Amino acid sequence: MLTNKSLARVLQVLSIGTAATITPMVLTSPASAATLPVACSETALRNAINTANSTPGSDTLNLAPGCT
Repeated sequence: MLTNKSLARVLQVLSIGTAATITPMVLTSPASAATLPVACSETALRNAINTANSTPGSDTLNLAPGCT
């Protein structure tokens, strides 16, 4: 049978566990997307792709007008 003291301890432990579980979700920030300009060269495109792949979120690559 639980006494008031043991019941209070169980509730304390449960609340600490809940706070430890929720805290990381609250402290993390959402990933933000970036828009990356890309000059008209293979090197610039390769660098922009590498940059986009190394950051969180869905990035957008803006290619220079007239480039194929």
